[in-house]
This record gives sequence, structure tokens and C-alpha cells, in this order.
Amino acid sequence: MLILIFFGLISTMTLIKIDMGDKYILVKTGADENFANVKINDNDFLSLEKDKFSFVLLETEWGQEVCKIVNLCPKSKKNIRPGNGNYKFIRFFAAADQNFKAYLINAKKKQAESLELFSDLILNNGLDKNGMKPVKVHLTYDQKKMIFYYTAPDRVDFRKLLNELISKSSYIVRLQQISPRSAAMILGGVGICGNVFCCHRFLPFLAKVDKDIFGNQGIIDNNKEKYKGPCGRLHCCLTFEKESYKEAAKDLPKIGSRVRIKDKWAEVISKNILNKEITVQLENGERLVVNLKDISKK
Repeated sequence: MLILIFFGLISTMTLIKIDMGDKYILVKTGADENFANVKINDNDFLSLEKDKFSFVLLETEWGQEVCKIVNLCPKSKKNIRPGNGNYKFIRFFAAADQNFKAYLINAKKKQAESLELFSDLILNNGLDKNGMKPVKVHLTYDQKKMIFYYTAPDRVDFRKLLNELISKSSYIVRLQQISPRSAAMILGGVGICGNVFCCHRFLPFLAKVDKDIFGNQGIIDNNKEKYKGPCGRLHCCLTFEKESYKEAAKDLPKIGSRVRIKDKWAEVISKNILNKEITVQLENGERLVVNLKDISKK
């Protein structure tokens, strides 16, 4: 009897230990507006569920950061920015918190003034000729550090600009070069579909658009510009359809291959994957649109 009770206690303790494991929240950072997983303990998790907080204050690589709470999220979720396990939880904020409101009002004013100064200094130093463009200025919650984001096609010598910024600022100044895709994610905008950019609206990471997509979706090299977004890179949404196109295209012959149509040889010059059709050119120069079922198996 005692043995059974002993093992029962062990089982109960094991269950409690598993249940009391760490919880994670998905947040959107204020500095680079990226997504990150952040660990919180059980008490903080219960407080979050009870009071429905909207924001969290964290210690990050930028300093003290106010981040928007997006969702509860398991640590194992793939493609969330790595290296954020060092983010240290400080406290939660409600949207109506007076300290939070005061920070937003002050930060918005200081950031707008600093962005204007940043833009002027880029022009005055002639760095705009090197393709340097200001994107955003961010003031940390502790008001100790100000981060200046910019894009440029290559590395630029901003030492003089940095010294001028430091002399005109009461904060620790950091210049951060980002990619055009990251700039689009921060600034937002409207795509050709009429919706706000996916990267700005909901994507937790910038998807890699690889070359396999061209073949799978029938995109030809001289038509790539049609599929580029305002950032100059291929549309992130091409990856949404990658697996569907891959599955649909597996039975279609490759462009440039030879197939037999009505006892005649022809070269495949294009294909309509979703309709299961190919355009072929016969040896006499005639072009035909042919359905997959009309291609000879012999």
C-alpha cells in the first residue's frame, strides 16, 4: 500500500513539473519591428491571461524595449528569429498605462525630430549619392539609446555623419544598416494585390524566395521584374504557393524538352501549370497549346 502511494506521489510530482514548465509569448519588437519568442514564467503567464496585457517591457540587445504581444507561441516554432532567448522579461504594460502613453508621446516627437536631422545630415555629407536612405529612428524605453536605420547598396563611410549625430544628441547613437526587404517590412505599404505588405502585416520572418520557384511556377528569366515588390526583391507571397505549384507541375515536361504530339516532335516553350497545359513549337514553326493528356507517352 505504501509503495503504491509512493509511486503515486512521484507521478503527481512529475505531472506538476511538466505543467509548471516555461511559457513563451510571440512579440513584435519596437526597434526593428521583427518577431521574437520570449520566455516567461508561470506566474507571469497567469497574469497575462488574467489581465489581458497588450505590451511587454523586455531587456534586449537594443536596451529596454517595449514590444507588442502578438500571441502565445511554443519555443519550438520554426523560423522565428533566433538568438532572442537572451531577452529578459521586465514587466507587462496595458495599452492604457500612463507611463506607456507618456513614453509613446515623447518617443514619437523625439524620433520625428531625429529622423529629419538624420535625413539632412545624409544630404549634407553627400551620402545620398552613395545610395544611403534613412528608414526609421527608434528611441528605447529607458531613453538611453537612439537607433538610426538606413539602407544602402554597399557599405558607406558614415564616420563624419555619426560624429555629427553624437554631437547633436543626448543619447547613445547607433547606426544600423538594413536590407531593402527589412525596410519594406518596417515602413509598410500597399502591394499590387491591394493589401498591406505581407512582411509588414503578419509574416513573422522574411521568407527566402529561391530559384526553384521560377521553374515550378513557370516564371521565365526575362519576366522576373513583373514579380518583384517595391523592395526590389521577389514577392514573398510566391513562397505561399510553392508546394502547390510543385505538386501540380510534377507531371508536366520541362521547358526546352521534346515531346511527341500527334505523331510529331515538338519543343516545350512554356507551360500553364494550373491548367495542366503546355505551349509547344513544332518542327515547322507552328505553335500549339496542348493539354497534358494529349501528350503521347511513347
